[in-house]
Amino acid sequence: MLHISKSRSILIVGILFGGLFFLIAMLLGTNRLVAFDQQLIQLVQGSITSNRTTIMKGISFFGSFHWIIAPLLILASLLVLMKRTRFAVFLVLSYFSGRLLNRLLKSWFQVDRPQLHQLVSASGFSFPSGHSMNSMIFYGVLSIIIAKLIKQPLMRWSMIIVLGCLVLAVGMSRVYLGVHYPSDVLAGFAAGVFWVCLCSACLQYYEKKKELT
Repeated sequence: MLHISKSRSILIVGILFGGLFFLIAMLLGTNRLVAFDQQLIQLVQGSITSNRTTIMKGISFFGSFHWIIAPLLILASLLVLMKRTRFAVFLVLSYFSGRLLNRLLKSWFQVDRPQLHQLVSASGFSFPSGHSMNSMIFYGVLSIIIAKLIKQPLMRWSMIIVLGCLVLAVGMSRVYLGVHYPSDVLAGFAAGVFWVCLCSACLQYYEKKKELT
């Protein structure tokens, strides 16, 4: 019963964030969203310096496939060795299916990237932000695994908070570097939370089913 209530709660959160994503999507191209994006871009890019740009490039890298693939495979291998195979599968499937979902969403909405003040080059469509969505999925799933495996509260919550801050920093870095609108980042976060919740609910269902067999 506890697993069922947890699954329902997780799905409700996922639906709420899915609704937030579609709300942002419906506002694409409207004056309200354009004004929102412009104000935040001015705020974030208001004081560009070479040192800040170097730092932001480094933070952005933590949301890239080139970085994530290495710890993902290492952690998945360690989880298998620890006989926690379901968590390894959870991590790998959530991330790669989330990447696929992001590509599908980009192809569907086909929003061009910002053209002014780009500090790095980026290809492809802009909405939703791939770095933001994929970071939310990878580090979000990792946080769930940490919550399940690490029993010491201080260590558990410290790691989860650090990962959460990293996700937010990755999103801000994409706006600072001029390759995404703030609405791209928010939509990426919302879609990422939705996907994490959906995959987590599937994990809860699997664990419950395994207990009954």
